[in-house]
Amino acid sequence: YLDGAMLEAFAVGWNEDYLSPEEWEEQMVMVEKTQSLGKSVILVAQGEQDDLQREQFALASYLLVNNGLASFRYAHYRDYNKTWLYDNYWLDLGKPLAPRYQQGKVWKRDFANGVVTVDPAGHTSSIEMK
Repeated sequence: YLDGAMLEAFAVGWNEDYLSPEEWEEQMVMVEKTQSLGKSVILVAQGEQDDLQREQFALASYLLVNNGLASFRYAHYRDYNKTWLYDNYWLDLGKPLAPRYQQGKVWKRDFANGVVTVDPAGHTSSIEMK
C-alpha cells in the first residue's frame, strides 16, 4: 500500500564505510524492483561534504538504476538541513540507452551523451561524457 520508500544509506553505507559488493548489488536490485512496481524511491547516500570520490560513487550508482522513479541526495545525516550541490549534478547524460550491465568487475550504463561506470569492489566510479 506504500507509494514509495526511502533508503537512507544508499550505495555507500554509513560513516566512512562502504557496502560489500554483494550488499551493493542487493540494493541495486531492490531499487530496480521498487521502480518496476511503479513505486518511487528516495536514495540518500551518507558522506562528508568534501569527499568527492564518495559522492561520485553514490551518484554513479544512482545513475545505474534510476528508471525515472528514483531521487538522489548526497548528505551527512547531521546536515540534512543543508543543500549540497556538486558539478556532476549538472551533467547532461541524456536518456539511458539500456539497463545497466556488467563488464568484468564493473557495472556500466550507456546514455545518449555518455557512460557511467561503477566498481563496487574498488569503490570507484566514472561519469564520462561523449
